[in-house]
Amino acid sequence: MSTEKKPEIDIYKALKKNQIITYSSLVLCAVTICTTVFYSYQFSNNAMKLTINKMLTIDNNGDVIPLKLTDRKTNIKIEIADHLEKMFDRLYSYDFNNVRKKPLRAQWLMGDKDFSDISKKYENWYKEVEGRKLTQTTTMIIDSIKIDDSKEPYTFIAPAIVVISDGYTDNKYSLDTRGKIILVEPDYPKNPHGFLIIDYKENLQKLEE
Repeated sequence: MSTEKKPEIDIYKALKKNQIITYSSLVLCAVTICTTVFYSYQFSNNAMKLTINKMLTIDNNGDVIPLKLTDRKTNIKIEIADHLEKMFDRLYSYDFNNVRKKPLRAQWLMGDKDFSDISKKYENWYKEVEGRKLTQTTTMIIDSIKIDDSKEPYTFIAPAIVVISDGYTDNKYSLDTRGKIILVEPDYPKNPHGFLIIDYKENLQKLEE
C-alpha cells in the first residue's frame, strides 16, 4: 500500500480565489450591460433625431404612400393649412346646441391670450345664437391662403366665408384672418400637428347680396 501523502489544500486561499473570480465576472457583466444600454440609447436617440421631422407622404388621392418618408419641411404648409381649417371649424362653425362647447375645443390650437380675447369678443353673440336658434357655418378659402414657412414663427393670411342662418334666411360674411404659428408638443387629438396660433387678428364684414 502506498503511503504517499496527498497535498494539503488551503481552503481560505481557494475561497478567496473563487471570490475574486466571482467579483470579476460580476464587474465584467455590469460593464457589458452598461455599454450595451449606452450604445442602444445612442442609436435610438440618433434614430429619433433623424426621423423627428419626417412623416408619411400622402398622394393626390389622399392615400398614405407606404414606407415612404419625406422631410416635414416639404409638407409643412399642408399641415399648417389643416391646422387652420381645424381652428375655423372649432371656433366659427356651431349652432345653438353646441355654441357653448364647440368653440372651447379651439383653445388647444391657439395661444391662451388669443383664445381669451376671442371668447370675450363673442360672448354676447353666443347668447344671441342660443336665443335665436341660429346656425353658423364657416368655410375656409383654401386657394387664397398665404403661408410663409421660411422661419419660425410662421405667418399666415387665411380668408373664409361665414354663413349665418335662422332656418329661413342666410346672411354671408367675409372673414379675413392673419397671425403667426409656433411649434409646440403635438397632442392627439386636441392638437395633432403641434402648432399654436398667436397674434391672431380677424376682420368680419357682411357681403352684399
